[in-house]
Amino acid sequence: MEPDGVWIRELPDGRAAKIAAGDRLHNPRLSPSGRWISYMDHDEKQFVVRTDGKPGASFAAASVVWLRGDWLAVAYEDRTEQLSPADGWKSAVTVWKSSGLPLFSANGEQFARVELHERPADQDGLNRDKTELYVASAAAPGRKSKLLIPENEGGIQLYAWTRDGNSILYWRADEWSGSLWSDGVDLYSMPAAGGPERKLGVEALAHNDVLDLAPKSAGNLLAVTRSRGGRETWTEQRIAVLDLDTGSVRNLTQENVAALCPAWSPDGRNIAYTAAPDAGNIGGGDEAHDNLQQRKIWLLDPAGAAAARPIANDPHYRDEEPQWSAEGSHILFGRMDYNSHTSLWLMESDGSNARHICQVKVYDDLSDDDSWFGYYGYIDWRSAFDWRRS
Repeated sequence: MEPDGVWIRELPDGRAAKIAAGDRLHNPRLSPSGRWISYMDHDEKQFVVRTDGKPGASFAAASVVWLRGDWLAVAYEDRTEQLSPADGWKSAVTVWKSSGLPLFSANGEQFARVELHERPADQDGLNRDKTELYVASAAAPGRKSKLLIPENEGGIQLYAWTRDGNSILYWRADEWSGSLWSDGVDLYSMPAAGGPERKLGVEALAHNDVLDLAPKSAGNLLAVTRSRGGRETWTEQRIAVLDLDTGSVRNLTQENVAALCPAWSPDGRNIAYTAAPDAGNIGGGDEAHDNLQQRKIWLLDPAGAAAARPIANDPHYRDEEPQWSAEGSHILFGRMDYNSHTSLWLMESDGSNARHICQVKVYDDLSDDDSWFGYYGYIDWRSAFDWRRS
């Protein structure tokens, strides 16, 4: 995606084509078939366009997500509507009550949703809002939702359904604290059919790309960026693997390395991630800038049979956000030079034949001069691109 619009390109050697023009367009997301793209403009309005550039629809909604069959779930403040391309996205086929975007299971038949109950602040001015977690049937929208967590005192942020569709993974806190959510929040799982909630024993920053579920062939495993007490991503961040069946946790990276954004290979035999030496409590400034510039893409064997090794090591760039191709032969990743110019690159899975794909604009409320900092070293690269890998 170039800074002046939304672009599409078939990798590795296809020609780029602009399909939407505008300033500060972001969050492009491809539909399951690849025929449609949703994106947001600078006013946070949602758009849908065909990949040949023909317009589709626009929505004054908070967020959207693609469902199987190119259906679109559109979330408003108090509800979510399910729309179809068959009638030009005009009529809501189904409407669900929800606060924020529901999280759909892989087969699209169920979804989890978080409902916010606003309450007046107490006599000390503290937030008394409560959240509840429900699971509901998408196949039978008239069926009553099942309440999994009643009246939680703090926030709940959904992450994913497990590969088998039996459980839901999420962050949860027992209080409303912006500082707490910025520094890392406990991860939990809950059976979708109901049952005891399980605290998973790790804290993680509340960003989807710091976690990654293993492919089914590798087992019921979750790779997680384990945060140990702060929002500064240049320190106290380790890659670990959590066995969702047994609850066991294994650290895969060393204490002297700050590592994040794990990505499982499709065969489950490798994890790609970004890492740099742990910088300690440096606060920011030039020290942080210099440390972040040392981030490179690394590869490790989660079974521990081989040592971790860097596979992208160009000193001119800081490397982030590795994403595997469907067959595991390539890795797409983000790069930033010292002057904060951002781009996408593609390389073979062993790190060879790295090639520049395009310049991108990572959507950030900070000025371009400060974009290397992001939020304490975290940058939302997924605001700039999406990749349909199958």
